[in-house]
Amino acid sequence: MSSAESSEQIIDVLLVFTEMALLDSVHREVEAHFKRPIEAARFHNLLDAVDHLEKAKKQYGLIVFEHKSTSQTILRAFLEVGGNAAYILCGPDATVLHGIEGSDTPIEFIQIDSVLKELSKTINRLEVTGKMAMMRREESEYILVRPDYLPSMGPLEATVYAQLIDGHYVPVFNKGDLVERQEIEKFLETKKLTHFYFRREDCSKMLGSRQDELERALSKEPIDEKATAKAIELSHGMVRDVVNSMGFTPEAQKVAVTSVSATIKLMGSKPKLSTILVDLKNKEGNYLTAHSLMLGKAACALAFKIGWTSNTTYFKLTLAAFLHDLPLNEDRLAAVFSLDKASESGNFTPDELKDIRLHSNRAADHARSMSEVPSDVEQIVAQHHERPDGTGFPRGLNSKFIPPLSALFIIAQDLIEYSQTFKNKEVDLTSYFDAREAYFNSGVFKKIFHALKHDQKIL
Repeated sequence: MSSAESSEQIIDVLLVFTEMALLDSVHREVEAHFKRPIEAARFHNLLDAVDHLEKAKKQYGLIVFEHKSTSQTILRAFLEVGGNAAYILCGPDATVLHGIEGSDTPIEFIQIDSVLKELSKTINRLEVTGKMAMMRREESEYILVRPDYLPSMGPLEATVYAQLIDGHYVPVFNKGDLVERQEIEKFLETKKLTHFYFRREDCSKMLGSRQDELERALSKEPIDEKATAKAIELSHGMVRDVVNSMGFTPEAQKVAVTSVSATIKLMGSKPKLSTILVDLKNKEGNYLTAHSLMLGKAACALAFKIGWTSNTTYFKLTLAAFLHDLPLNEDRLAAVFSLDKASESGNFTPDELKDIRLHSNRAADHARSMSEVPSDVEQIVAQHHERPDGTGFPRGLNSKFIPPLSALFIIAQDLIEYSQTFKNKEVDLTSYFDAREAYFNSGVFKKIFHALKHDQKIL
């Protein structure tokens, strides 16, 4: 790699530290993480940095700064002019974040005395959780993949790697291997790991394979239901791993759209809700994928029931379901329906609660980045955890501010949550409509729910 290539600026970085020695050390640590020279904008106080940001024409991707004061005024001004950057705040203790925890700002905290030790790990967390775009650096050959994706592949399409503590990657499963879920879980437990990796070039090839499979499924008449369902499931797993490591690439977007088209064809023009709910209860493991795909089908079944039967409506609802939980990387996070209950349970860390709270907006960003996709999709995704009484998240909207397609999608998700309380395969839909009628009794929710409850012939 030439010196010109090695100094190529991929992401703009801004640093703010009072002491020159610490500023220099943080700068070197950022460069060490990204394995390239970084021409960072450097300041010794937030006021100068705010002045710079107000005049700057560029958008910073990462801002690492020191803030020891308890004053929120300058901090809020700094975060406002910093725009959509990912922030790492270094301070004496986390109380400096009080007052901004509920914002949509992607911000991490590091104890100031530990900044050099924790910085690289924190930047990596921002990248792999989708809070900051992954650096497209040539040295990064590996893409993170969730373990639950591997058993569903059958014979592996590429070699699977694990990352050692020293940063090196070693092959653990070879292309063509057939790995069982128990074997993977045992390996992860023994090695104290949580993820595996594919080579970047292999990920691109596998996205191409998913696209080819989906196109073949769409071209067959009659449709091969089993093969199509398998192709859709693999596509969702592949896309979510690529999104969380590389961003929503054009290739991943294409696979997502084709997967939605295949889902609609597989579902048919008259989707039946009772069949869909039974299928959901038969799915074990891989909750993120199963839930996302079944939610789209359930929403379409409800839409069909009240006469919203256009292919465009089915497309919007199915794509919204495909995208709505993409920013989350664990089944247990995606299974949260109430942020208040999750917080009260004590089962989630502050970072996990923040990821849950913000994932709707992050998923909406994915929808917004897609070309030629109706704006309704972004809105549905952004509002899928809102509730008619205003107790939802992230914005606490009530029924007055939630449009019809979003309301239908919310009801579909509520119905899926309800169905999971039944241990047998048959869901008592009559009891659901009786139990939830008072809850969905305002605005457009009331109209949709009334129509659903009083015509159950085709459920």
